[in-house]
Amino acid sequence: MSLFSGKIEEFRCPICLAHLGYDLSQALLVCDEGHEFVVKDDIPIFSKDPDFYYGEIPEGEMDQLLDELDQPGNFEDNFTRFLSSKSNQFQDSLLRYIFDHRRSAFSFQLPIGKDSKVLDVGCGWGSLSIHLHNRVAQIHGMDLTRSRLRFFGNWLSAEDINNISIVCGGDRQFLPYKDNLFDLVLMNGILEWTPLSIEGDPEEVQIKYLREVRRILKDDGYLYLAIENRYGYKYILGKPDDHSNLLFGSLLPRKIANIYSILAKGKPYRTFTYSYDKYRQLLNRAGFPSETAYSVLPNYRYPQTYFPADSPSSLNDLQGSKPAGSIQDRAKSIIRKSVKFPRFAPAYSFVAGKNKYQGLVLEILNEDFPEYIWVIKRIVVTATQVVVISCVGERAGEPPKEMLIRLPLCDYAEAQCSKNYLMMDSIHKNELRFAAKVPESVKEGVHSGQRYFIEEFVKGYSGSMISRLKQSDLNEHLICAYNFIVEMGKETRQSSNNSECLGVLGARSSEIDQFPWEEPSRQIISDAFERLRTEYQRDNLPSVMSHNDFHLGNLLFENGEDRLKAVIDWNFAQNGDVPGLDIIHLMARTVKQGFNESLLTSIKRIVFSDGFGFPDLISQYNDELDITLSRETQLLAYLILMIERNTRAIRGLGVGSLYYSSVHKENAQLVQLLSKLMVK
Repeated sequence: MSLFSGKIEEFRCPICLAHLGYDLSQALLVCDEGHEFVVKDDIPIFSKDPDFYYGEIPEGEMDQLLDELDQPGNFEDNFTRFLSSKSNQFQDSLLRYIFDHRRSAFSFQLPIGKDSKVLDVGCGWGSLSIHLHNRVAQIHGMDLTRSRLRFFGNWLSAEDINNISIVCGGDRQFLPYKDNLFDLVLMNGILEWTPLSIEGDPEEVQIKYLREVRRILKDDGYLYLAIENRYGYKYILGKPDDHSNLLFGSLLPRKIANIYSILAKGKPYRTFTYSYDKYRQLLNRAGFPSETAYSVLPNYRYPQTYFPADSPSSLNDLQGSKPAGSIQDRAKSIIRKSVKFPRFAPAYSFVAGKNKYQGLVLEILNEDFPEYIWVIKRIVVTATQVVVISCVGERAGEPPKEMLIRLPLCDYAEAQCSKNYLMMDSIHKNELRFAAKVPESVKEGVHSGQRYFIEEFVKGYSGSMISRLKQSDLNEHLICAYNFIVEMGKETRQSSNNSECLGVLGARSSEIDQFPWEEPSRQIISDAFERLRTEYQRDNLPSVMSHNDFHLGNLLFENGEDRLKAVIDWNFAQNGDVPGLDIIHLMARTVKQGFNESLLTSIKRIVFSDGFGFPDLISQYNDELDITLSRETQLLAYLILMIERNTRAIRGLGVGSLYYSSVHKENAQLVQLLSKLMVK
């Protein structure tokens, strides 16, 4: 990570652009014109104010965190110890901001390869740089807040990452780098803030900053720019401006907004954002004549959906129309039809350069299926940290070819994508009858360091869209779902052979056992496993294939009909599993949707209530598959499955034993349910 391992020649004086030398005795960088810059903690300080602080937590909390990280022990344990004394809200917010890989979902847009040199402007805690580091040759992280960079440095040391250098700067006349250095510069939520630290007309300051980026980029280099839309529909509907916190601040003429800000905040309005067309003009004026752009919802910090900005659409087009019952529902429907993209999108993400970059996804498709002309339709970022892209390919004389591409953002997500791909592939290779309702795996591979999985895209409407249908229509959809579970169970039922199911239960037990449970909880889980094993060994019970995430949101229905068309997302599927788990999950998720409550509350309703027709449904399922397994035992197996899923998420997505407090809380409550069910 050392600054001086061959990188000193890449820097220039941010005041005059002269060459820099290093005075080792005084830890100073000195340029040919005599300008001096201090080096602290191996971080060159090019900023005008070395004590500047901006952060997601108060400065005192940051100092406490840095003190904790300086203590003996590893980074993960020290960070966990710091967070353990904080509130759940504090923990969740900081974990999400630093470690949630969904914040780097935009990487599907980036023109990078193993030889790329990248600058991350406003790198903050280092999340985006660390996510990209193993796909490029070198990264420079630059930020104005030195304490955030100190955290970044600790993280780099802990991960033994040596291709990232960090710099404190970005608020001077020039960026502290030589000409034509970088292949890519990232500006993720940065451009709007530059006029706060650089004097002059805000728009001119921003254009000059973009021109500086153009200077340090190679001739064929690119800028990634993510920023809010001045006319985003959330501002029109009354949300304060993200930067000035002024109601309708971004919508007002600049002069009026300036007066408003001085009166309300005691400071001028300088955090300028713009419309989609205006951003394109600014980029062009700064030397970026070509760009690829996406509208981003709900924001670029935690993106959930991307939509090509050159494809005009409405919220209904993007998210699907919803049934309108009440006057309020109809009013919302009118608004959803009126909110047009890209004009009223909340935010945009651009990749701009001398030439237009088509993007990683189209590179993959054009390489694997060159006979088609491909278009990206929609991009969704899932809660399991996967970027899912739907695409359409056109070829003369043939119907359109539709594909779904999954790009995992972390190791946990990659394992989930791989499981989904392999399970679908196995179902089709074994020529199971229900395979007609399972998408086909097409191809998996690696491109520019990014693992990808391609599968058949199935048209249809998601069962999650039917929550407002009348009860009779909902029941028809549930019958379709139930029939699929029965069909799958009958075809995959393995009788008089419990060794596979015992192996599945043993694997779940091993996974759960790796979590640092308190002893009472560990004993409850152990007793539940023992009861399951005893019942299977004693009665030689059958097993089936389970989808294990079977709910209406993972079911696609024929448009205009109640016919089940496809079951998607097989990443939790399991051969040789306890029968009935899909029935329980379907009911729990349906009750959750109907009552608009947490999944755990719905599970309680299922476990301890005889309502909702659940006992009859599970009994009917067991009769159809000739299964004598008790309902209580099936519920035990289901609760253990949910605990295992949470444990995997904590281990795969958390820091140490920490993950979002809601997951920890849910696991504790699931164990309580296990305990109550054992004595029921």
